Amino acid sequence: MTGLQIFNACEGILWIALALIFGCGRITGLRPPLRIQFAVSLLLFSLSEWIEIQTGAWWRPWWLAFLKGTCIVFITDALRRLFRNRRLGRVHFYQASDRSRTESPLP
Repeated sequence: MTGLQIFNACEGILWIALALIFGCGRITGLRPPLRIQFAVSLLLFSLSEWIEIQTGAWWRPWWLAFLKGTCIVFITDALRRLFRNRRLGRVHFYQASDRSRTESPLP
């Protein structure tokens, strides 16, 4: 594998991880349509990375460039909606130090 193929494989793994984070509920306040939009868009973008490893270019074949462009449009739209909802206080991100989820309120 070339360096570019290794980079694309790492990118593919990153997009799968992000799809799992959004799809499995690590962010509260996301309504199912937005959660699904994120997860599916990121999974398809990951798939495009794996195809790019085989073809050697993001623009060959033509439908691969179209798939990547479509995914970018949907991911951008989902991010815009996520940050708008976060600004309005509808979305909350879990943090590793958030003890309110793991500790009992009783002493």
